[in-house]
Amino acid sequence: MQRLMTGVLFMALGACGGFGESSGDPTPVRLEGTQWTVAEYLAEEGGLVGVLDGTRVTLIFADDARVTGSAGCNSYSASYAVDADGLRVGLPAATRMFCGDQDGLMDQEFRFLFLLEKAADVRRQEETLSLLDDNGEPLLLLRPMA
Repeated sequence: MQRLMTGVLFMALGACGGFGESSGDPTPVRLEGTQWTVAEYLAEEGGLVGVLDGTRVTLIFADDARVTGSAGCNSYSASYAVDADGLRVGLPAATRMFCGDQDGLMDQEFRFLFLLEKAADVRRQEETLSLLDDNGEPLLLLRPMA
């Protein structure tokens, strides 16, 4: 009976999100100590788009439950947690440098920070980490930082 209950628990946890590979592995995605760059993000008009040429948007998940990085020009920091309920990201705090040399850069930064805070789940498939909304739709597609 205990084995049956343990199996049911793992199946239920796997259905809750915040879990690893798409193979059904019931192990939560471990973000601590990982570093990523944004490859694509959800545009305001819908659909995924790449980051602007010459910009690098990064996420560094620290062991102290903080995510930091570059939003393309400005630095940011936010709290985060991954558990059986998915991913939660706190309100990001960002520096406020003027970054007006490239058209669209500030819009990209604001959009990235907005999407980061809206992330409700995380899924890893091979070399892609996806931050998802509460409906399971991708907000940010990340690749390992090189």
